[in-house]
Amino acid sequence: MPEEAEFQSSQNHPATEARTNAEELLGQSALIRVCSVPELASVIFSGANQATLVACALVCSSWKEPALDELWKHLESILPLFRLLFNAKALLQGGREYYQHLNPKDAISSVRNADWERFSYYARRVRTINIEPGGLRLFHVNKALRLVVASIDYPFGPSFLPHVRKVKWIACCPACQALMLRFTSSSTVDLELGLKSVSLIGSLRELAPDLRELALRMTEPTPVGSLEDPLSRWISSLRHLTTLWLPPYYLSKTIVAAAGELRELRELKIMADPSVRPDEEGKEMEFRPDTFPTLRILECNLSLPRAVQLLQPSPRVEALESLYLDCSGHDNQSVSALTHLLGQSGLQLREISLILFLDRRTSAESFGPVNVDVLYSLAPCHNLVSLRLAHSFPMTLTDDDVRWMGTKWKKLKTLVLCIDPDTDRLITPEMGTSIFTLALFAELLPNLSHLGLYFRNRDVVRFSGNLHPQHQFKNLRTLQVGFSSIPGGRSGELAFLLVSLCCLPAPTIDTAQPAWHPTAPHSNGHRFDSWRYISDIMDLAIRTKAFSGSTMV
Repeated sequence: MPEEAEFQSSQNHPATEARTNAEELLGQSALIRVCSVPELASVIFSGANQATLVACALVCSSWKEPALDELWKHLESILPLFRLLFNAKALLQGGREYYQHLNPKDAISSVRNADWERFSYYARRVRTINIEPGGLRLFHVNKALRLVVASIDYPFGPSFLPHVRKVKWIACCPACQALMLRFTSSSTVDLELGLKSVSLIGSLRELAPDLRELALRMTEPTPVGSLEDPLSRWISSLRHLTTLWLPPYYLSKTIVAAAGELRELRELKIMADPSVRPDEEGKEMEFRPDTFPTLRILECNLSLPRAVQLLQPSPRVEALESLYLDCSGHDNQSVSALTHLLGQSGLQLREISLILFLDRRTSAESFGPVNVDVLYSLAPCHNLVSLRLAHSFPMTLTDDDVRWMGTKWKKLKTLVLCIDPDTDRLITPEMGTSIFTLALFAELLPNLSHLGLYFRNRDVVRFSGNLHPQHQFKNLRTLQVGFSSIPGGRSGELAFLLVSLCCLPAPTIDTAQPAWHPTAPHSNGHRFDSWRYISDIMDLAIRTKAFSGSTMV
C-alpha cells in the first residue's frame, strides 16, 4: 500500500498531470511525426496553455524548440527574464526597505556572474512584451537596480530582445521608461508607450527605424513643448508607418504636417482619456491638399464645430472608410449638420461611430433626445456595415424607421443606437424603441450580428408561442441592452420571444457600460439581475426550440 500510495501521489503531481495530458493529446505516432515538423508544431502548440507547453518541451528534442518558442513568445512581465539573472523573488519578498536601499555594488554583483548564454537562449524567442504600469514595481522603488539594468553590458547586442516585434510599455516613472530602450530592437514594428522625455526620441529613432504602428498614450494632458520638433522629425522618418495614435494635445501644425506626409499611413487615432478634455487652443487637425494620401481610418476627440470644419468635402474625407468621433458640448442642430456633411462627403464610409454626449453642465431643459433625422441624413452611405451612436438620451425608432433602414443599409452587421443614456437626466418611459421592432429587424436586416437598442419599458410583452416564425436573425450573436429596463417586466415571455427571433445559438445579452460613458459606473443591480434572469430562461427556451425543431423535421 505505501508503494501504491507513493505512485498515486506522483501521478497527481501537476507536472505529471500536464505531461500525461500532452502525451494523451499528441501520443499517436502519426501526430508525433507531424509535430516533428517545426512549422506544423508551431501551429499546433499555439493553442496550448503554459503547463502543456512545458510538458511538451520535455517530450522529445524535436518538440523542445517549437514548444519553448510558443511558451516565451508573449510576455506580460519582465520578471521571467530577470529571474534568469538574479533572485528577483528574493527582492520582491524582501520587503520595501530591503530593495529600496539596495546599493549599486550589490545590484552589480547580482548580475556579474549571470549566465548570459542561458538568458539569450530564452530572450531571443520573445516576440511581444506588454508592460502595464504595475508591472515594474520592482524597479519603481529600486533606483540602483534601474541604473544597473539600464547600463548592463549585454554581450549579444544593444537589445535584450533582438527579435521582439511588439512592445507595449506604459510606465509612469521616466527612469522606468528609459529601461524600455533595452527591450526594443530593430525588429520592432509595433510600439505603444507613454512619452515624456525628449532624450528617448533620438534613441528610439535609431533602435526601431522600421515601425509600422506607433501609439503615444497619455493619461493626463502634457504640453508638447520641447517634444514638438524631435517628435515631428521622428514621425517623418517612419516612412512605412501605417498606424499612428496621438493625444489631442500633440496636434501642433508641425506634427500634423509630418503625419500628413506619410505615404503609407492608413489609420490615424487622436484620442484621449474620456474623462480628460484637453485644451484645443493652438491644436488643430486638418486635411491640407496632397496630405494623408492613403488615410482610411480616422478616430478623433473633437468638438463638433472642429469636426464639421475638418470633414468638409475633400478627396481625403471622401476616401475614408471608418470614422470614430467623440464630441461634446453640442446641440442637436449641430449633430444634424455633422451627419448631413457625412452623408455628402463620406460615401465610402463602412463604419461610423459618433459619441455625442451632452456637456454635463448643460441643463436638462436645454436639450432633448437626438432626432431620428440624423439617421436619414446618412442615407447616401450605402456601404455601411457598422453604425454606432451614443447620446445623453435614448433614440426612439418607429416601424417605418426600421423599414427605411432595411432598404438603405442591406450590408449592416452592427447597429448600436443610444443605449447608454445619461441616467442623471430625466429618461421618461416613452423614450426608447419598442421591443416589438425586433421582429422587423429580423425580417429586414437578418444579417445583423450585433444589435444595441434602448427598449422603452411601457410595452407589455406577450409571447405568441411560436418558436419558429418565418423571419429570424441569421447571425445575431450579441444583443446590447445598455441601461434598458425589462419591457413590461415579463421576463419569461421576453426570453422566449428573443429566442424565437434567432437562429441557434441564441445571442448573448450584453448589459455592460462602455468605458467612454461620461458618468461614473452605476450599480444598477436590479436591472442587471433581471437581464441575467432572462439569460437563464433563454437557456431553457433554446433547448425547447432545438427539441421542437428536431421533432418538426
